[in-house]
Amino acid sequence: MKILGRTLLTVVIASTVALSLTGIVAGCGKGAGGATTATTGSAGGKPTTQRVRVGEQVAVGDVRVLVPVSTLTATPARPMYPVATVSGVRPGPGETYYQAVVRIENAGQKPVRVDPRDFSAMVGRASAPLDISRSGPEARTLLHGTSLELILTFVVPDGAEPDLVHHPSWLNGTLVFVGQQKPAGAL
Repeated sequence: MKILGRTLLTVVIASTVALSLTGIVAGCGKGAGGATTATTGSAGGKPTTQRVRVGEQVAVGDVRVLVPVSTLTATPARPMYPVATVSGVRPGPGETYYQAVVRIENAGQKPVRVDPRDFSAMVGRASAPLDISRSGPEARTLLHGTSLELILTFVVPDGAEPDLVHHPSWLNGTLVFVGQQKPAGAL
């Protein structure tokens, strides 16, 4: 009976570990519609970096992030509610605007803080600061089932291929959106 009890305990522990690992792995890979899903930056682990193509959605826990637009532009769109109403940064010689649209959705029960200042544009190893007069809206808290679309604007060198980097306080890691995609209907 003692051997049967140990065997049963071993099977239960092994099954629990297997189910836990299955839950972690199930969060990684391709989801419906070709969207990329990933479990990034576990709470107690080492910070991680997840690279995602622009136009693909990434799920980090209960938060879904999509960057449908990422493009260089001479004339950036202005958000209805900018982060600040100060004078914007003007591109100098050899510079242009880089603009991205980001959609963040909270499918979880815990509130999630979304702040445009958690984003930066990386050109090689250089970071372009956020143009707060052409980015917005200001930071918001998303409750369960809510979403927010941000317009983010940066000044970068002409012809650059910047990556959009998202490093929010709620994530033990970084999301890097690579590639460019113009808005639908743009030439």
